[in-house]
Amino acid sequence: MPRVMLVRPHPTWRARVTPTARRYSTEAASGPPKYHSKVRAIPFAFSEEDAIAHVGVTASLALHGRSHKGEVNIPVGSLLTSVLAKYLPMSGFKALRPARIQALYYPTWFVDAELQAKAWFSSSSDSEDSQTEIATAQVNDLYLPGFGMDFGRVLVRDRPGDIHLARRFSSELARQYGFEIICLPYNIAPFDLVQSARNLSYKQATINDDVRFEPRSLKINLAAAYPVLLPAYVAQYVPPEPWPPVTVIIAAHGKPGPHYVHVPSHSDATDNNEDRPTLAIEDYIDEDYMEFGGAPEEADIRAHLISPQTHQDASDELSSWLNDKLHERNAPLSMATRQPVDMDDLKVREWTEEEVEPVRKWLALGESISQMKGMMKAISAVNMDQVKIIEFPPKMGAKADTKTLAAGLEGFFKAEADKLQKLEETRTAETPGWWRQWEESQTPKR
Repeated sequence: MPRVMLVRPHPTWRARVTPTARRYSTEAASGPPKYHSKVRAIPFAFSEEDAIAHVGVTASLALHGRSHKGEVNIPVGSLLTSVLAKYLPMSGFKALRPARIQALYYPTWFVDAELQAKAWFSSSSDSEDSQTEIATAQVNDLYLPGFGMDFGRVLVRDRPGDIHLARRFSSELARQYGFEIICLPYNIAPFDLVQSARNLSYKQATINDDVRFEPRSLKINLAAAYPVLLPAYVAQYVPPEPWPPVTVIIAAHGKPGPHYVHVPSHSDATDNNEDRPTLAIEDYIDEDYMEFGGAPEEADIRAHLISPQTHQDASDELSSWLNDKLHERNAPLSMATRQPVDMDDLKVREWTEEEVEPVRKWLALGESISQMKGMMKAISAVNMDQVKIIEFPPKMGAKADTKTLAAGLEGFFKAEADKLQKLEETRTAETPGWWRQWEESQTPKR
């Protein structure tokens, strides 16, 4: 059974794929935007014909429908030819063709960041039994949409892993495989989301019954956002009346794989109209996109709580909270800004190894420092009077000496403190120069 994604399409999506329209965004119809030099793009890995052959079987199955009058639409012929076209490409058979298909570049952001905030942790649902601590969390390769179009939330379920695929955008990339490509502009600024998070209410900032944070205390320790254009095909299949059209979105940054089926009329329905003709696939769609092709679950947003070490189990809860916030209906549309996105912001970096590796190294050092601090805190809390020493193998006539153990622990503690200091010095030295420059620009001048 295909996995159903908890991603809800916005009602305006149907208007963007009306049968008479070839283009899917009037904002991109006048030609490619003049992207900033920091924007990189991944070339299309396969052609429109390859995309059609890849999803023909899925589309044929999706068009299987029935109506309250007993009418049935079973495209057996197209299903058979699509199977042969996909698995026996030399057979000469053709896959089911869409009414229209469009190649487009969808703007995205990949983000590496470390943030901290005052947080409350509770060992039970009793709010009185809580601890206030400074919590630090990291996100690696966090995906954010760059354009206010709802389906952008599904494009990187199978995230491009090879950074060498990307190249700086040029006009040559606006035409590939003999077809013009719609290039959507950036209208979502990733760092605006931090300010939006600071404006959350206490209720909205509650991760679960045991964890919540103070929104106004949210602080960025370091963050880098990389603008990357992801290639995709959007195809629309229109069955005979009275059945609704089906949209298929195909990620095109690697070999043909993940694709997503969306029935606009299903998500737009506001009531349980039993007379409405339905497609069989709608039995498995709950106002969501349906995923085919085995995109990995690891593509979900992952946040890692690096401190306090005693509450690392909250990482899963924080990740779930972020997924719910960023994947809820209308999320990309609500993120869009009317102001130009500031690509000259020092925190906006090119998605290259030279830019990414220093940031990842800095984040890894931060996790090591947090782990060491957690261990030293646990050691310092040891009460030697309550320690029972057991030697193995036992020595005849010898008595365990707590003073010797205490001296050993003290020496170990001092050695670890020296290591911690060196790690902190290394991390300070490894701080990217552009981040220092940005921090200096935020300091009020006297």
